[in-house]
Amino acid sequence: MKVRIIDVFYVDREYDCFIKFSAPDSITARKYYEKLRVTYKDFFRGDPSLSNVVFPIANSGKLNPEIEKLYDFVPEAEEIIETKR
Repeated sequence: MKVRIIDVFYVDREYDCFIKFSAPDSITARKYYEKLRVTYKDFFRGDPSLSNVVFPIANSGKLNPEIEKLYDFVPEAEEIIETKR
């Protein structure tokens, strides 16, 4: 599988661990998620979940230079972004 681990965090609250990884497509991501879920099932407190990043707003402290494209999806976003600048 061509999956790249980006970040792993041990966290508190609802989830024990946050694993950020990159996969070439959704099918590969799902297969990797299933492999993690089965391999570590005895270590999870609850049910793990898989989320897809649709549009990164900020990454590693850097604002997405194409954030204005978000206006196409959320009309009110322009007001929120302008107040943060």
